[in-house]
Amino acid sequence: MPSQNSYALTEKRLKPIYEFLDNGNNKKAINEADKVIRKQKDLVAAKVLKVIALQRYGRSDEAFKLSTEVVELKPTDENSLQGMSLYYKESGQTELISPLYEAAEKLVPNNEELLTHLFMSYVRHDNFPKMKTTAAKLYKKYKSAPYLYWNIMSSVLQADNAENEELAKKMHLPLAEKMIERHMAEGNMESPAEVKLYLLVLRMMGKHEKALEVLESDIAKKLLPPVIKGYTPEPLKLKMLMGKFSQVNIESQKLLRENPDSWNYILAYLDSFDKLFADDVKVDEETENAHHTIEQAVGIIEELIANQLEDGQIVMRGPYLFQLEFARRLDNVDKLEQGFEHGLKKVEDMLLDYTDQFLHKPCCFSDIRQYLALLKKRENVDRFVEGLEGLKVQRADKKKTLCPCHQENEHLDQVRHVTTELFKRVLGFHERLENSEKVKLSDEFFQKFMQSNENRSSTEKSHLDYNVIIAVMLLLDIHYESGDKRLLLKCASMLEACVRNSPANSEAKLYLVRVYGKLGMFIPCADLYDTMDIKYVQHATLGYLLCRYMTSLGHDNASFQICQLAQNYFHTQRKDCTESLITCYRNGSFEQIIEFLKYRNSMDKSLHNYTTKMESSFVDLVYRWKADEKIDQLCYKELLNLDFDINDLLDHRDFDVLIDFNPAGNRRNDQDIKDNFNREKDWLKFRRLLLASLYYIGSNVQGVEPSSLQANGNNNQEVMFDDEKLNFAVIRKIMTELSCGWCDVTEKKYQFDGPLTTRIPLCHEAKYRENVHLLLRYCLAVMTSSCRGADDDVMAKLTETSSKVVENLKAFMESEGMNFEVDCDGNSESSDVPSILMQFNSEAVERRALLTEMFSVTAIFVTSMKKFVKEMKTEMQRRRRKKKQISTVKKDIVENYQHFCNELSQLGDEMVKNFNKCRQFIDDKMEIEQVSDQLHRQELEDKDDGVDNLMIWNRIISYASASYSTSIKQQSEVVQLRLANLNTSSKL
Repeated sequence: MPSQNSYALTEKRLKPIYEFLDNGNNKKAINEADKVIRKQKDLVAAKVLKVIALQRYGRSDEAFKLSTEVVELKPTDENSLQGMSLYYKESGQTELISPLYEAAEKLVPNNEELLTHLFMSYVRHDNFPKMKTTAAKLYKKYKSAPYLYWNIMSSVLQADNAENEELAKKMHLPLAEKMIERHMAEGNMESPAEVKLYLLVLRMMGKHEKALEVLESDIAKKLLPPVIKGYTPEPLKLKMLMGKFSQVNIESQKLLRENPDSWNYILAYLDSFDKLFADDVKVDEETENAHHTIEQAVGIIEELIANQLEDGQIVMRGPYLFQLEFARRLDNVDKLEQGFEHGLKKVEDMLLDYTDQFLHKPCCFSDIRQYLALLKKRENVDRFVEGLEGLKVQRADKKKTLCPCHQENEHLDQVRHVTTELFKRVLGFHERLENSEKVKLSDEFFQKFMQSNENRSSTEKSHLDYNVIIAVMLLLDIHYESGDKRLLLKCASMLEACVRNSPANSEAKLYLVRVYGKLGMFIPCADLYDTMDIKYVQHATLGYLLCRYMTSLGHDNASFQICQLAQNYFHTQRKDCTESLITCYRNGSFEQIIEFLKYRNSMDKSLHNYTTKMESSFVDLVYRWKADEKIDQLCYKELLNLDFDINDLLDHRDFDVLIDFNPAGNRRNDQDIKDNFNREKDWLKFRRLLLASLYYIGSNVQGVEPSSLQANGNNNQEVMFDDEKLNFAVIRKIMTELSCGWCDVTEKKYQFDGPLTTRIPLCHEAKYRENVHLLLRYCLAVMTSSCRGADDDVMAKLTETSSKVVENLKAFMESEGMNFEVDCDGNSESSDVPSILMQFNSEAVERRALLTEMFSVTAIFVTSMKKFVKEMKTEMQRRRRKKKQISTVKKDIVENYQHFCNELSQLGDEMVKNFNKCRQFIDDKMEIEQVSDQLHRQELEDKDDGVDNLMIWNRIISYASASYSTSIKQQSEVVQLRLANLNTSSKL
């Protein structure tokens, strides 16, 4: 009873702390925990709760210190261990959970609950050997089937992640197979998860025949659920892997006759047919009913189509797509003509068969787009398009014979028309038009869209929105060749109208993001991205749309927020994946474990994950860092690992989210995406070198005190220093890599919906990489002169280097395209664009942002040398007082440094003046726009859609003003911050 009273008293004392933590009142939880600890100093649970409260209150250092004390007490009670586990999860130190439970398990051996928690702690960090050992210990002690399968799954994961494939097949997988078979022989297999794991092991070992025997066994039939109709049965997949193509073909025929609309069954039939047809199979009892000739395949296709054309049957897409896929496969092996000889219809006839039934459905275009490549000749293309037009005439004639009550909805005819026009575009009909005809046709499509806005749903995308997409693509065709900015602006106005009338159309929003990005307007890009409600893995697949423009257009504040949002996702998904793995083990969902691990590892190596980490640290360091802040708190430490191979990153960018409507020859292709990905990695390598340079140079300043630069006993000898402490080896390694240059400074002009051009060409023009190398050379010379002594030739090196840096900055500042104001010539394919938008040079936005970044980087490097130069000046003053000889070289270095700072300050002052001039220009133009330009406004209002059009143009103008003004303001603030640093440094 005393122990129960003691337990009740403890719980009574801890209850208020729990309540404060649950309510989020962490300060009161800390105070209450302190009271309990004063009363009962040996109560570990109170200390654990205080650790959690301190962490949540933001006092992480105190929390960690107290957690270390708790660990030293080696708690074994469940509350303390769970509390510490919670703290480690919240603080991102999950690797410390395992040692905690290991210590507890040693003190309380053979405790089932402690061992299961220990196993799960190993799961968090993929410690497969220890998972296996712990699971074996659990099964040996408690003889529970789940623990056996935890052990088996650990072996499977060891095999799946083994670098040596032979080791996996000869040791880990046979061991897992043997354990399962022993369990099965004992008659203890009782759940579907156990059978599925057995099948997984056999598939990984390549024992498909044995896996098929298991599937056909009584225990599998008893435990496994029935196959869902339409899904490929597992035995069929195994037979395909075993090479039993005849059996697969025969079974897939039967399945197709039962369900002709299943694409899985169609693929199973065609895959097996391909093998039989290629091998020229001899007919025997086993292959008698298998199809291995073109006539047989054509026969089943015609049979399936004929069956559904009978009265009362629902017409399905499967059989029509079946014959098209069959034709495509014959074409792949140059047997299509042979197919025509054996009864297969002409390609255009097959396409028309499909469109006759399904042209009114939005899926029609996406279904048969891939088969349009089978139209090899111009006459085939023309015949197909003529057939589509003929279908339109047939529908019109049929309407005349029907009474009004049987008339089709007019909307379906509009869908047919849009789909027909999409086919025309993909087949190259728009390529044949002159630019003036394209502009005219674009206007016609846009007007059709505006006329179809009645009864439009605000929550669903309409197929008729493709009128706008076609209109935009026509203008983009001209822009690709001419680079006319007016066409981009007109595209923006059309897409804005589409988004306004069809808010659920994400495709129009994605096009609009790209258009605004090319126009240098980042604010609407971010706003549109927000409205699309991007979630989960979409951050990795679509985040590149913002990442390319956020920093390059000078919006560092928004850039930091976007990067943090993306990093929150990657952090959360890793945490969720880990929790899902634990859930899979608890529920026996073993097949999903491998999938979760692959997904988690894939996201860890995502290009977007690494890019957002890089940009977040870069913005903090280059745009926000102040001299009194510690650099090591602004960088993700893993970014400084120069040994990490950036080539291991994975490309998750999704370009297929935008359907490619361009004709063959102008489409985005895998090679373009691959080349662009390589350039993105090259850009990241430079970004990492730059970040590491700033970090190691800056940490030299903050980490090395004058006292560490110790002189020898002889006052005449120079100051000695530690190369390793000053990171000289790392800095030289960075310089070596920088001197290698870019892999390729030229970049192909991609299609509008293809990859986005990297920043490498502009950086090469600005000599950014060269400048960083020069600055590192300058800093290395200054640090060496300050600590080791100045060589006679160091002065020439410093003068040459500093002059070249300033020269490169000035040359880029005065380069063509840097002027923000441009003259509006009025000569273009399209003239109905407000003149104010044509007077902003959108290309100058990115150029000025890069100049600001280069200036900030230069200023950080130079101001970081203040400490070393000041040390030289102090030494000279000390020697002057003692009437000793002063090093003229060091005196020249000090003067050169001050001159360098002054030159950069003058350059910065000029940049600030230019920024003020740009801001004034924008303000003046916006004021003029508000009080003048009435003629253009009147012209818009006179049109039928004039009011809506006017609102759209006003929206675009406000976006331009806000984006350009924000960019210029933030750049100006960065330059002024660095000017203050330079002015302070020059005074020493």
